[in-house]
Amino acid sequence: MAEESKTSYIRKASLIALVGNSVLAALKLIAGYVSGSLAVVGDGIDSIVDVAIAIMILFVSRFVAQPADKEHPWGHGRAETVASLVLACMLFFAGAELVRSSIVNLVQRPGRELPDIMAIIVTLVSIAGKTLLALSQKHYAKKAASPLLRANAKDMLADVLLSVGVLIGLVFSYVFRTSIIDTIAAILVGLWVIKSSIEVFTE
Repeated sequence: MAEESKTSYIRKASLIALVGNSVLAALKLIAGYVSGSLAVVGDGIDSIVDVAIAIMILFVSRFVAQPADKEHPWGHGRAETVASLVLACMLFFAGAELVRSSIVNLVQRPGRELPDIMAIIVTLVSIAGKTLLALSQKHYAKKAASPLLRANAKDMLADVLLSVGVLIGLVFSYVFRTSIIDTIAAILVGLWVIKSSIEVFTE
């Protein structure tokens, strides 16, 4: 595959991810804050990490396109591997911070109000949007034979399951009329993000 073609696919994929995740992150953070759902806010934080990852992939694609030189006789393809490790670290710390803040909230505010119905609507939108983004990343990862895009596609598929978990937590919050379930869902979301980061790192 010509290096220009690979770079073009990577850039297209990262631009799609950047725009899509920016929209979803804004929706989830606003809806989570307005509705009072920690789980939705946590989902929004995860999408912010995805925005940062898209920006990083755009940056890395410039290195991958550079020809071999004296310091890099086999080219700059390893930049993808390094970026994948950075991606894993970003995911890990975002997940750890979400778990920490949710536990603090669970201890200090166990009786807060139930989240608004807006949280459920935005979460459904997130599931649909993330599914489309994951499929687009998988498509371009195959075309570009890119481990970085494969890792990003895997992260987005995990995000779909994460949003499903958030949705289930919100539904149970309404069924049992307690906000504690939403906070517990936020903790589980954080643990899921940590799990995803470890899988990306080991791969």
